[in-house]
Amino acid sequence: TGSRFSGSMFVGAVVSGVVTAFLTGWINKKGNVDQGASMGIVFTVLFALGLLLIKQAADYVDLDPSCVLYGAIEFTPLELFWWGIPRAVWVLGAVVLLNIGFVIIFYKVLLLCSFDQNLANSLGISSEKMLYYLMVVVAITTVATFEVVGSVIVVAMLIVPAGSAYLLTVKLSKMLFLSAFFGALGAIIGHFLAVLVPPLMGLNGMSTSGMITVVLGAIFCIAWLTSILLKRPGFIRKTLCK
Repeated sequence: TGSRFSGSMFVGAVVSGVVTAFLTGWINKKGNVDQGASMGIVFTVLFALGLLLIKQAADYVDLDPSCVLYGAIEFTPLELFWWGIPRAVWVLGAVVLLNIGFVIIFYKVLLLCSFDQNLANSLGISSEKMLYYLMVVVAITTVATFEVVGSVIVVAMLIVPAGSAYLLTVKLSKMLFLSAFFGALGAIIGHFLAVLVPPLMGLNGMSTSGMITVVLGAIFCIAWLTSILLKRPGFIRKTLCK
């Protein structure tokens, strides 16, 4: 489009989200490929295509490829909006309300479609349509966060907190709470480390998005080790006795 207008990015992201959902389902059914593998294939290829398009457009649009990847969280407070509150806070706050409302309204339907699509279809609920609706919400969330935090942390936040929560509980309500908690915890700790660590190491600065992603990885490792210990109570007793 030749511009960074959010409306154009929003429309393109929604279309891309629907295409991603369609291609994932098509590869899963027609190619007899595991759903996780089909998502990995589609997301990786489209992500690489997006990077090529960004690199191609960078010479004609005021767009920094590194900003696309890593974002510019450090400069968010400088872009004030209503009542001196950063524009990103208003935008992302609206997205948070959208996500919470979507989950609350369609909680039972999402639960059914996620874990038993055949039962959902037999009850007259189209699991494929719900998948498309979910992908549209994900696309809206991605576009809203893209400009502020960059694509790297968007991908990390979509996957790592939920993966960490999944290791610790099988109850969906607890999983949702833990996912939000891990995401917030990683963001807070990562931001403070990005500010405090560089002076101690004699560095000029450090990427906030990169540090947050690293902290999320550490949280995942802790959750993984904790899940192993919880499944082996005998090992815990022996360790405590030693």
